[in-house]
Amino acid sequence: MATMESRSSCTVPHPWWVRTVRPDTLTLLRPSEPAVEVRCQPAIPSPVPQGFLVSLTGEDLSASVRLFPVPDSPWLLAVREGWAVELCSEFMEELVNHIAHDLRNLTFTVSLQAEIAARQAGEAKQHLDVILAQLGKVQAYLERLLLYGRKPRLAPVPLNVELFIRETVREAHRASPPDQAPPSFRLEVHGEAGVARWDPHLLTVALAALLDNALKASPPAGEVLVWVRGEGEQVSIGISDRGPGFPPKALERLFFPLAIRRPHGLGLGLPIAKKMVEAHGGSLKIQTSPTGTSVVVCLPREAPVA
Repeated sequence: MATMESRSSCTVPHPWWVRTVRPDTLTLLRPSEPAVEVRCQPAIPSPVPQGFLVSLTGEDLSASVRLFPVPDSPWLLAVREGWAVELCSEFMEELVNHIAHDLRNLTFTVSLQAEIAARQAGEAKQHLDVILAQLGKVQAYLERLLLYGRKPRLAPVPLNVELFIRETVREAHRASPPDQAPPSFRLEVHGEAGVARWDPHLLTVALAALLDNALKASPPAGEVLVWVRGEGEQVSIGISDRGPGFPPKALERLFFPLAIRRPHGLGLGLPIAKKMVEAHGGSLKIQTSPTGTSVVVCLPREAPVA
């Protein structure tokens, strides 16, 4: 089963240099730190193919990297899986924020003028109503882009975790398309769900996106399992479907905006969910296979306040 996490356990965010000591052992160089030996799986062949994928483990390191040989040098360049996507995401967020903000202002002005015209349009009113409806869809799309592009501002309040999750699931059920077989959600609560201080709006956005993905991936009349587990100062929320899963090549791009799009989808659900979860100090983990996808959100009971 393939796994993708929104946060890597690797402590080094950038590419670094490694050198083969033995086929299963590498010397790792990190800035301002002494060289260390780390284990790697699988064993490294000779010569090393470009982009050879290995897992590195050490005292303070656990990461999947791709190795790239350097001509006429015993050193290899190790690039962590997903590093390029994360590097681009920071710039993409700023770009999306500026574009969506400007376009939202423009569409608001157009919509306002169309509403004024519709009141005086007579026979043309039906055409202006269509324009207004389409502008409404554009504005909703831009609001989604802004959720991704802007830094979340949390307003945590005390929430009964179980009731909050139940209501979120009910909303997802009500939002399902009327022309499809009714979805089936099964909710399980393990341990003491208790109370948590979260931002209800931002976390609802995240969970709604994950539930929507699970619903759309499920076969007709399929079941989506939602579970909640309270463990001390942490709460875990799981969502599992029985759909076809994500292809392995898509894993690196799951959290990149517009990279993975379902029919009629915006390609923003997972990137926004990841951002909202991490704003709460949590993490999002995805496991996928041809028989289904499971998402696990881990959250502290007390969301940080900037």
